[in-house]
Amino acid sequence: MKTNLEKVKDIVYPIVAAILLVSGANAIYAWTAPMAIPPKGNVAAPINVSNAPQVKKGALGVEGNFAVFGNSAFVGKVRIADGTQGNGRVLTSDANGVASWKPLPAKPVVPKAANWVLNCAAGSEKISEGTLSFCGYKLYARGQNVPVFCRGSDELIRVTDIGIGRNHGITKVPPNGCMAWEGTKNYGNQGCELVCKSSGYVNANAN
Repeated sequence: MKTNLEKVKDIVYPIVAAILLVSGANAIYAWTAPMAIPPKGNVAAPINVSNAPQVKKGALGVEGNFAVFGNSAFVGKVRIADGTQGNGRVLTSDANGVASWKPLPAKPVVPKAANWVLNCAAGSEKISEGTLSFCGYKLYARGQNVPVFCRGSDELIRVTDIGIGRNHGITKVPPNGCMAWEGTKNYGNQGCELVCKSSGYVNANAN
């Protein structure tokens, strides 16, 4: 005759065996074979403290300070917005390497030297027109409807009617010329005076 302990074993052992068989079958069916021969197909390592290069696909957000110890390389556009950014501003560093956006610096003003003089090329001289001094020359349009132009691309500063007599006048001719009409009434005098600016230094306060 079986004891009570033996009767309990007869009941528990089959139940435990059945549970193990079911669990093993589920594990077998749940297992997925690798898609590639190892080590291919391994899951990428998370960002860690190793010295191996790592690539993160997608955006990476960092709350707090982000420090880089070493060289940095950026491919693509870089946006730095700290509240000082603005249209046309440049990134400027202070003595401690802290950068902020600053307006473009104003162009430096070069002071006039005490012995500053115009360096006029051959065929031109110093001419003063009001407060402007420049290297230039004067030409004259004589005769009727015969235009006279400043040399090459030299700038035409001023034209003046210097004809005499009646029924005369002058006309500016683009880009840098002038001509006199009814020049025969000028009795052989210059009908139009051209003041042309040539190469050389220009300064409103020239000596």
